[in-house]
Amino acid sequence: MTTKRNDILKLIGMISMVADHVGVQFFSENPTMLYYALRLFGRLAFPIFAYLVAMGYQRTRDWKRYALRLGVFAVITQIPFQIFAGHLNVLFTFLLGLFFLYFYEQQEILGVVAVMLAAEILRTDYAGYGLLMIFIFYRFGQDKQRTFMYIFGLTALYGALSALSAGGFQWVMMIQLACVAALPLIWHPYRWSLQLPKWTGYVFYPAHIALILGLDAWIL
Repeated sequence: MTTKRNDILKLIGMISMVADHVGVQFFSENPTMLYYALRLFGRLAFPIFAYLVAMGYQRTRDWKRYALRLGVFAVITQIPFQIFAGHLNVLFTFLLGLFFLYFYEQQEILGVVAVMLAAEILRTDYAGYGLLMIFIFYRFGQDKQRTFMYIFGLTALYGALSALSAGGFQWVMMIQLACVAALPLIWHPYRWSLQLPKWTGYVFYPAHIALILGLDAWIL
């Protein structure tokens, strides 16, 4: 018997993502406590979706169809996201993540390296850091101690490298460490269930960015 999908975790990720993007669009020019609160809450989103991508790859009957869906919506999302952020959106990272996992399973090291390089060269959202987080969930997802240590260590390194590339350290560069707060939510055994329409997540991503941009233009 097939277990019904529970989308509570996805809903939490969507709410977190909206909070993060609202903070960036409306409060980044003159940061206040509200800005930092929104950005901290927003750190939950990427680990949640990275976990869902890793589990989706493991459970899907046809990962290529899964990749095709991600690719189509990555292109659609890029239209508003280019205005919002100016680089490739996170769906491109998730798409490359599927290829990363495939090449890992096939033990094709050159393929894995090529995907990592593609993420960095193309400047997808979270780039190589994002691919490695997807891999950690795929490889160690239910091993709570190792997953926590690897994600914390990876994120600390990511922050340190960001400081080096910026030519100086600012504490805000380490705000991504708050992403580990998503792990208890990922592992929590939810007693209630929620099932969203299948395409909700795909449509929601470009739609909420377009809405935020439209609201900002209306306010101005």
